Amino acid sequence: MKKSFDDIVPKANHKKGIRSIPVPSHYEDTESVSDVAQGGHVHTEIRHEQTHTEPVHKRAPQTNHHNHSEVDEDEESDDEEVVEHHPHHAKQGSGFALSKKQLIIAGSAIGIVALGLLVANAFEQATLIVTPKTASIAVNGEFQGNKSASALEVPFEVVTLTDTENVVVRSNGEKQVEEKASGKIAIFNAQSTAPQKLIANTRFEDSDGLIFRIKDSVTVPGKTTKGPGRVDVTVYADQIGNKYNIGLSDFTIPGFKGDPRYKTFYGRSVTAMVGGFSGVQKMVSDEDKAKADSDMKAALSTRLLKSVQSKVPSGYVLFDKALRIDYKELPSENLDAGQVRLTYQADLSAAVFKTSVLSSYLARQYLSPSEYAGEAIEIKNMTDLKVEPVDSNFKPLSGSGKFSVSGTAQFVWVFDGVSIKQSLLGKNKDTFSSIIAGYKTIERADLRLSPFWKSNFPKTLEDITIENTVSNKD
Repeated sequence: MKKSFDDIVPKANHKKGIRSIPVPSHYEDTESVSDVAQGGHVHTEIRHEQTHTEPVHKRAPQTNHHNHSEVDEDEESDDEEVVEHHPHHAKQGSGFALSKKQLIIAGSAIGIVALGLLVANAFEQATLIVTPKTASIAVNGEFQGNKSASALEVPFEVVTLTDTENVVVRSNGEKQVEEKASGKIAIFNAQSTAPQKLIANTRFEDSDGLIFRIKDSVTVPGKTTKGPGRVDVTVYADQIGNKYNIGLSDFTIPGFKGDPRYKTFYGRSVTAMVGGFSGVQKMVSDEDKAKADSDMKAALSTRLLKSVQSKVPSGYVLFDKALRIDYKELPSENLDAGQVRLTYQADLSAAVFKTSVLSSYLARQYLSPSEYAGEAIEIKNMTDLKVEPVDSNFKPLSGSGKFSVSGTAQFVWVFDGVSIKQSLLGKNKDTFSSIIAGYKTIERADLRLSPFWKSNFPKTLEDITIENTVSNKD
């Protein structure tokens, strides 16, 4: 007798769908049963006449002797669904699993970290914070300065500047004027390393035979590996008149004719020769003249003192009192309408000292042998010291002079930064202390490596920087 499934109609007040439909026992072993074993996996499949894409909740399969199909029906919908369940697959997937998106994110994160490490290593850097030895010592004494200094003297160089100023005033009569031209020349000694003294009134002759003389004796330094010895002086025309107002020229020393020095001692113009005059000039009152002189000198002094600082060579120091300004009145110029132009020329000469040489000299004088053994050293506050000529009439162009010095000198030992970097290249950071200990001019040194996990110094000088704690302080 053929059997069939009967529909079960739920009660009207039943809110949930039918959960189970028992299957007669003689149908249990037939292939019409909804559970079919395939390849070790159990597939439970229920087919409906209609398909619906909305997901439904899955229930775990029953484990009793009979295989039952479970059907969930939503009382709100008559749509039929196909539900597929893989018990074996669900068991395998019960552990942690990453989606494709998660794998991509994880891979990107690892790549970013790896790239960061590569970039950090590519930009490795070592910074040394170095504190050099220092000493603060009171100094008070004198020293001898000279353009061609010996071991017991301090050498200096001479910086020169020239400027002119004029003013127009009302004339007050006329007068006969007789003036000699003058100007500045440099005297060179290419003869030997020995200095040469030239006596007062030594003659210098230009190519046209015009003679100029020095008023005071002067010593010309001997030549060096850098070139001939040199000293700058003012010379005056041998005769009165504007004939000697000449431009830049070269000069020989007639007194050396017939001597090898005639070719190895010579002069060369630093400024033009001006001021030569012979004739009638308009006069000005003493009051107007005095005021004009004062105004012009003040203007010249201000400009020259401001300009000379820019002329001091790098590594040299100029002290306020170690200079001299000489003023010279040039011939006046007669103008129309009863006026006259007055002109002044100012010549500044200054002795400038090389900072490292003066620092070393004072260190030898005021530091004990146990403190200073000739290492490179500098006085950080050099311009705070009071250094001035003992002779108030000091003339830098003379090439020598005695100076007094007083104040508190802040000595700072100088270390060789390039040498330190080279000694550290590629070395393990554990060797840092022993290497720095070999530099006696260093009081303390600290190390900062980047990135932090690096244990060795970089292999290129550019990747090692040095910060000097003393030079960074005001």
